[in-house]
Amino acid sequence: ADALVEKILAQVNRIKVGDGLDEKTTMGPLSSKSQLETVERYVKLGLEGGAKLLAGGRRLGDDPDREGYFYAPTVFDHVTPDSPLALEEIFGPVLPVIRVRGFEEALEVANSTRYGLAAALFTSKMKYAHAFAETVQAGMIHINHGTASQAHVPFGGVKESGLGAYSIGHTAKDFFTNLKAVYVKWE
Repeated sequence: ADALVEKILAQVNRIKVGDGLDEKTTMGPLSSKSQLETVERYVKLGLEGGAKLLAGGRRLGDDPDREGYFYAPTVFDHVTPDSPLALEEIFGPVLPVIRVRGFEEALEVANSTRYGLAAALFTSKMKYAHAFAETVQAGMIHINHGTASQAHVPFGGVKESGLGAYSIGHTAKDFFTNLKAVYVKWE
């Protein structure tokens, strides 16, 4: 696990936070002041819960209302499966690392949250790829691929993630349509 964490940190250190119109930027700001404050609350909960902060954990810039709602890419290690960092959808640049003893425990942890938008597994073993795809409770499953979606593929989750029909791809019409069944009898 230590080697993986080191690789994660190396990638995090390559992230360029800034204006989305700048071609060199790889991560822009959060959507609102409220979301910035939400991310800060989760980071505080992580620290209070004993998770080890390895990177980030702070606002970027002095005046978010003027400069933008930027937050440093944040990595926590030794996060417990019952931590809010593991159980909630933070919607911010926070990566919780939960150490497990093997595939079965990892799958159990992944399925223990009430959310299920997307899940990813990186593996060189086909048996794990198949087992993960069959049993992980998520609407979008990625094998050896990050969880970014593509416009031509349906987007949506299970459990308390995603709302309604899958919202892009050929299913977009269902997302933007409210079906009605109308029964009329004329006399």
